[in-house]
Amino acid sequence: MSYITLVTGPTAEPLSDADVKLNLRVKTATENDTVTRLIAASRGMAEEYLSRRLINSTWELVLPYFPGNSDEPLPLPYPPLSSVTSVIYRDTDGTSQTWSSSKYTVTAPSGDNANRGSVVPINGETYPATQQRIDAVTVRYVAGYGSAETDVPNDIQTGMHLLISHLFENREAIATGGGMPKLMPLGVYALWDNYVSEY
Repeated sequence: MSYITLVTGPTAEPLSDADVKLNLRVKTATENDTVTRLIAASRGMAEEYLSRRLINSTWELVLPYFPGNSDEPLPLPYPPLSSVTSVIYRDTDGTSQTWSSSKYTVTAPSGDNANRGSVVPINGETYPATQQRIDAVTVRYVAGYGSAETDVPNDIQTGMHLLISHLFENREAIATGGGMPKLMPLGVYALWDNYVSEY
């Protein structure tokens, strides 16, 4: 069983407070805290819905073993993949070892709706042998479009603006036409669906 943990969160948000306040037509400081919270909340909802990360953040994927075949990629969740920091494993004696980056290649698909990146041994190399344990392999990597709001695709940002406007005007989930409460207006899905990560 694998698991993933956040090492370092994003240092910025996909939208600035000033842009969101302009979009909301808020001209006073009384709603500043609310705007900041809504930006963070909408980023979280976007990242969850899209299965990707918007602003660069560092993650650790922990696995009980490497893939069985040397030509089988080790996929890394939360595209787009920005970079791989290290691949550390426990050898058959249980000693922590760093797998040399010269022995593997990193595949990081490009484009706004890029899917998962991965690590795979270079031609002629194989995955290292590991001790049998739940944390035999740890891959540390950076996921996200970049470190600034300008790196995030416009459609994702526009969907966030739409979602924030909805949440700002409706401070709780609302139902339309007697139906179930809706947390996201229809336009958000239309803007985001092309960016949902496929594995």
